[in-house]
Amino acid sequence: MKTKWLPILVVLVTIFSFSSCLKSDDDIEYSSNDIISYFALPDILGKQYYFTIDQINGEIYNRDSLPYKSDTIIDKILIKQISSGGIIEYDNSYFEYLVDSVDLRKPLELTVHAPDGKNSKKYEVKVNVHQQEPDSLTWKFLGNKFPDAFSNSHQTIILNDQLLAYSPEGKVATSKLSDGANWTLEKTTAPDNLNINTLIASQNTLYGVTTEGEVFESTDGLQFNKNEIMSQQFVVTLIHSYKNKIFGIVKENETTYFATITLNGDENWSIFEEVPTNFPIENISAINYTTRTGTDRIIMVGKPESPSTTTTPWFTTNGKNWFDMTSETTSLACPYMDHPTLIHYDNKFYIFGGEFKSIYTSKEAITWRETKEKFLLNASFLHRTNYSLVVDDNNYIWTTWGNEKEIWRGRLNKLGFKNYNH
Repeated sequence: MKTKWLPILVVLVTIFSFSSCLKSDDDIEYSSNDIISYFALPDILGKQYYFTIDQINGEIYNRDSLPYKSDTIIDKILIKQISSGGIIEYDNSYFEYLVDSVDLRKPLELTVHAPDGKNSKKYEVKVNVHQQEPDSLTWKFLGNKFPDAFSNSHQTIILNDQLLAYSPEGKVATSKLSDGANWTLEKTTAPDNLNINTLIASQNTLYGVTTEGEVFESTDGLQFNKNEIMSQQFVVTLIHSYKNKIFGIVKENETTYFATITLNGDENWSIFEEVPTNFPIENISAINYTTRTGTDRIIMVGKPESPSTTTTPWFTTNGKNWFDMTSETTSLACPYMDHPTLIHYDNKFYIFGGEFKSIYTSKEAITWRETKEKFLLNASFLHRTNYSLVVDDNNYIWTTWGNEKEIWRGRLNKLGFKNYNH
């Protein structure tokens, strides 16, 4: 309840009347300070939220928004502290903020009157509150205009701010990242025997391997040319690209080896260790990330040996040798998935796939747990199979569904917040 005092003008007049009665030969100079220098609320759910004071525009606000649904806390709240050199007015009355509770779900208009009775400054206090649960994954349906050409199987990639979808039959469709709902079938010179599961994008160029072990490249995803240097070896698959290097598998005399090649160079593949028999070479999904100690790693998953085996990630730091990240506890391993997709997202690892019953998550990519709340699949994804999933630079998770001809886009809510820091 707001304390009803005399109007501010009366308070100031009283001050000046009192000062005029003082017996002094010297004039008293009153401060012209009419600014608020500090503003604070009590801790909200055990945390202090700091407020920025924009003196030029007269705005007071919190950059770090209050938790979702905390508007039920600030609908009637006492301000903890306001530091000011003058008298604060609220709703034409003296504002005794330690006593008068306010509703901060809406902007609070304050006026500071300087002691000199001449200067005053208006402020608007705005308390920002998250309008979404920050840690929830929100999915948006973008339509069912994904072309019929991808009803068998497909691979979707991102290249030069475009989504491109490829079918085993040589069909290509594109959509702008700014759209995603509308797709156009394009003409392409991609070879008929291109293995779409080997496609990777690096340095604004798309690379893919044919069933004959040759590497083709494209700068627009439509017009392809053979890369003669990369095709000097029989290439089984491409695993990932990082910086100026591509990681892959090559074959010599019916034996497969890990290999790397430097882009834009004249050297052939550098060949290293023999590929273990349990290393997945189909339906590969790989990411790169930097560990807390500053080490760059490439982590990949792929189709396991059999339905009785788990989906096990492998990692490398240099491409010379790869190490499996098997969990010592079987119950903490990621279950079998025919077509897994691995992403590193909000400092955690996630694997999508299987029958889309669940998403599996891990902090270190060794022990995996099913997500139980917030970071969940849309219910309509259950038992779907013909899919492809990619993540763009704005943290949107794009999922295209060939059989259903649907396009969906998801994002963890807090990754869309303006002032969110990873």
